[in-house]
Amino acid sequence: MDLNTQEVHLSHYWNIIYKRWKVALSIVVVVMLGTYLASEFAKPLYRSVIEIQIERENPNQLTVDDLFGIAASDQEFLQTQYVLLKSRGLGEKVIDDQKLLSDPEFYPPGINGKTPAQIAQIRSQMAGAVVGPLDVTPVRSTSLVDVGYVSTSPRLAQKIAEGVGDSYIRLNNEKKFESVKQAGDFLDRQIKQIRDDIDDTRQKLQHYGETKGIISTADASSIPFQRLMKVNTDLQNATNLRLEKQNAYDALLRTNPESVTSGDPLVTQLTEEESRKTREYQQKLTTLLPGHPDMVTLRNSIEKTHQSRASAIAAAFQRAKDASLRDLEAARQSERQMYSAVDTQKQETLNINASAAGFTDLTNTLTSKQALLDQLEKRQNETEVTARLRGSASSNNIHIVDHAQLPTSRFNVTMKKNLQSAFPLGVVLGLAAIFFLEYMDR
Repeated sequence: MDLNTQEVHLSHYWNIIYKRWKVALSIVVVVMLGTYLASEFAKPLYRSVIEIQIERENPNQLTVDDLFGIAASDQEFLQTQYVLLKSRGLGEKVIDDQKLLSDPEFYPPGINGKTPAQIAQIRSQMAGAVVGPLDVTPVRSTSLVDVGYVSTSPRLAQKIAEGVGDSYIRLNNEKKFESVKQAGDFLDRQIKQIRDDIDDTRQKLQHYGETKGIISTADASSIPFQRLMKVNTDLQNATNLRLEKQNAYDALLRTNPESVTSGDPLVTQLTEEESRKTREYQQKLTTLLPGHPDMVTLRNSIEKTHQSRASAIAAAFQRAKDASLRDLEAARQSERQMYSAVDTQKQETLNINASAAGFTDLTNTLTSKQALLDQLEKRQNETEVTARLRGSASSNNIHIVDHAQLPTSRFNVTMKKNLQSAFPLGVVLGLAAIFFLEYMDR
């Protein structure tokens, strides 16, 4: 009985469809025709992509940020570059570099007869036409970024995408050059100030020696003074040693434990053992299933070896840190002892001749400022070298990996895909119309 009922229902539905099939066909035709016309008259869009590699700047090159110890993480650096690629400033630079205002496909009115002020205003207004259709897509886990531009003209899409890469590199070079220039100007001011201080200190030293009747430190023969000079030298050496140990310890903390412990015998042995077992596992995998007891045992052995290797790396790295920390503490203790020795010797010297102590202080001040001047002049020379390096293409940290290509196919949906989507939609709408009309007739 159920089968008869079902047959009645199906035949009933079929009769409804057969009676009004022309309605459904008309709707399908209308939908297909509308889709065809919409696709035919829609503007085609083309997309061209340029791939750029963005790396951190060479740390050996000096900028104002380097002088003050300002540094950003790699992620912050890359995120900043992505924002710069979409900035209006870069868009205006692309317009200038590529002469887009004279390109009829980009700006049909042209700029003939326009004043510089009008051109600047137009450039500012059209910057959005460059950065608006621009999409910046970082390639995951790399320093690569894809920059794409969408336009109704394939030639313009390629031109602007390529122009963004070129102008971005130029803008980066200009900013680096300006940064180096600022560092150079800062050093020039500091060097001038230190030189003025040195001249003033020399005059004070000469006046002090003349009024107190003190000979120069070069001719001084008193034993306390000679001892003071020696412990000052020892203190400087101790401070340098402490800084060296501190830098070594800080560098160790920032270093990957595996690179630090690569020479450890146990780590080397476990690394080779893990590699050997892994190769054996891969070889057996060609003949045995992963669930085979031998494969399970071998996989457990690999995991155990991996854990042992990780523990060995951690232990070796801890030993390296402990050794480096001991060296640092020893250097600190030596520096503290030298500070104490300097204070003691200074007091002894002051007790012998207070006037000579004052002369020595001025001499030490002069020596310190001279050392500071030498350091600043050295940095100034480094800055000049940096400027020359940054002026060469080999120093650039941004490279074009793949140039923008001329698009040969549309970026938006094609006629074929639109019609394929429209046909089932027309069928559904046609059937819905048939059953709606049947319902209304009741």
